[in-house]
Amino acid sequence: MIIQTVALVAAFGFAAFIVGNVTGHPGISMIGAVIVIGLGASMMTTGVDVKTGETREVVNTTDGQNVTVRDVHAPVEMSEEFPFDVVITLLGGVMMVQSTGRAADTDIEGDSR
Repeated sequence: MIIQTVALVAAFGFAAFIVGNVTGHPGISMIGAVIVIGLGASMMTTGVDVKTGETREVVNTTDGQNVTVRDVHAPVEMSEEFPFDVVITLLGGVMMVQSTGRAADTDIEGDSR
């Protein structure tokens, strides 16, 4: 997963969690928590990459030149002492538990008990 995508998905997940908590809608905060858990799991399985450059391939055809541009990615080195992907997943789990607790305190009409 590219680092810019990680930042965007993390921002969306945390924003949904905060909006759900502030407005009193635990379902929205649960969606944000699930997004953060999924982000951490994706980081664990695929790692995080950063764009380091691009390669260009020029092919001469009878119609003219065909240029193919491909991005070159390098993995981001994660510290073994501080596994950021595991921390993100656990933080999402804590967010989910907190959202579930708020959902249990709310009855069907949306009023707090």
